[in-house]
Amino acid sequence: FRMFRVHQNARLLNTDLRCEDYVFGDGKIPSISASASIDSENKMHVTLANLNPNKSITITCPVIGETYKNISGEVLTANAMNAMNTFDKPDNVKPVAFNGFSYKNGILTINMPSKSVVVLELTK
Repeated sequence: FRMFRVHQNARLLNTDLRCEDYVFGDGKIPSISASASIDSENKMHVTLANLNPNKSITITCPVIGETYKNISGEVLTANAMNAMNTFDKPDNVKPVAFNGFSYKNGILTINMPSKSVVVLELTK
């Protein structure tokens, strides 16, 4: 939940997400969910979740209205869907620095690992 906390008390930004569906049995859902907001310090945060446990997905996103100079990111993922922290291994699954993105000419491209949550912070 810490990775989504950046959106609390921030101004929600409109997002228009088009992505492939993740299909399992008779059900299907969008593979990616997204949230974007601007906080009180004018930092933009984009949080994405790749719900597909088997496939990495590349997202291309135009950033409209502003130009950002610095971007940092974190990712939460694991090798297995049932990976977990235990008393013996409390840091088995934890957010780590993420650099699987690029930003050029107002276009943000993010390479989302399977079964992951990514949060990016964009500053002017």
